[in-house]
Amino acid sequence: MFSMHDSLSRLRGLDLDQLVYLDAMLRLRSVSRAADAMGLTQSAMSHALRRLRVRFDDPLLVRVGGGMAPTPFAEQLRPGLRAALVALQRALERAGPFDPAAEARTFRIASPDLFDLLVLPTLIRRIRAAGTRLSVQVTSYGLPSLQGALAQGDLDLALLPILSGGSQLDGSEFMRRTLFRDGFRCFFRADHPVNSDWGLDGWLAADHLLVSPTGRSHGVVDRVLEQQGRRRSVALQVQGFGVAPGIVANSDLVLTAPASLARLTRPLGIVDREPPVPLPTHGIAMLWHRRFGEEPGLRWLMDQLAAVTCGLVPWTGAH
Repeated sequence: MFSMHDSLSRLRGLDLDQLVYLDAMLRLRSVSRAADAMGLTQSAMSHALRRLRVRFDDPLLVRVGGGMAPTPFAEQLRPGLRAALVALQRALERAGPFDPAAEARTFRIASPDLFDLLVLPTLIRRIRAAGTRLSVQVTSYGLPSLQGALAQGDLDLALLPILSGGSQLDGSEFMRRTLFRDGFRCFFRADHPVNSDWGLDGWLAADHLLVSPTGRSHGVVDRVLEQQGRRRSVALQVQGFGVAPGIVANSDLVLTAPASLARLTRPLGIVDREPPVPLPTHGIAMLWHRRFGEEPGLRWLMDQLAAVTCGLVPWTGAH
């Protein structure tokens, strides 16, 4: 009869340190870089690799050109190994309460750049004010495999735009918490001709700036206009919101964007008005993998994000 003892018997004799070393080598695809990351000599890491090759009866890493590449077996092993090691680490962290003042942890999050501009300065001030040694590592929203990174623990949290109640990573293995919802505003310089006679015709006749993190040439505004048989003229498309306020302040372009952007544009003297067409609400949600949902450190980080985004919107009043 099959038993839990039988299912774990293949783990006997495995050295946990060597599994951590293997994870580093497979992620970095280099014995020398893995040795540096683990604080070992290259000779010690090479010795660990030789033992692992014998244990798994597979080369694991082979030289290809000027670098190293995982074997098919190692590629199959890598995501499960990473997820298991991270899950073990999180389980050990849960053994006691999370004390931010005593931790030296790096939180890894993926987030869109407008969120970064609006929230990260306040977040890091709050973390530092708590007297912690914690740090935050932010990667771009366009991570190629966001689902895999969350499942394996390479990312603690993803902050994603949501529109009409949906998000790109809805599913049973992910948990979601909406941080805030937002509307849209139209932004342009104070002496822009469109400001003197604000309305649909003038707005459509203006040249527009489109911020498209994904590189797509049609955003939510364009989709709404298409449903009405109308279109606007996009004269300039950029990938991030960081450059948008400066462009709007020094051109005749009109930007239709999240209302929360007003926190950055109003100090520059940029006017914002209600869009002349109804646009759907949107917002930002935190997503994380279900297996890490009760980890105290992650819960603490989410509470900090909720605190610093409280009151971020609405910014929909008249300028």
